Order: sequence, then structure tokens, then C-alpha cells
Amino acid sequence: MIRQEHMDWCKQRALEYRQLGPYFSLDDAMASMASDVGKHEETRHHVSITIPLMFQLRLAAKLDTPVEMRKFTERFN
Repeated sequence: MIRQEHMDWCKQRALEYRQLGPYFSLDDAMASMASDVGKHEETRHHVSITIPLMFQLRLAAKLDTPVEMRKFTERFN
């Protein structure tokens, strides 16, 4: 799988968590994204960027809604 296909897959999985209903949180979507990004050789280095960035955005209340999470996820490359 090429890098872009992998990133698309990561994004799709993260977005699916938000569609699963009340049993899954924004934190589950973020954890999925961070975990999946680390599974490809060409995106593995993103994990060190992804996790702290998402954590800081959550603390600053910038990723508090499904809409904000969707926007962040879709823009991530």
C-alpha cells in the first residue's frame, strides 16, 4: 500500500469511530488515528507529531466536537 492510500485508510478508520455512536469518543478516534499512522513505514515518523498535537488540541478545547475532529482528520497528511 502506498503512503497516500495508507493515510486515507487511517483517516477513514478514525472517522468511522465517530459514526459508531455513544460508546466511542473523540479520544478513541484520536487513538485509532495515532496507532494506524504508526503502522506504515513511510508514515511512522508522524506518530511523534500526531499524538502530542492531538493531545495539545484536546487540552486547548480545539478538538472537542465531532466536527472539529473531522476537520482535523481530513486535513492531516
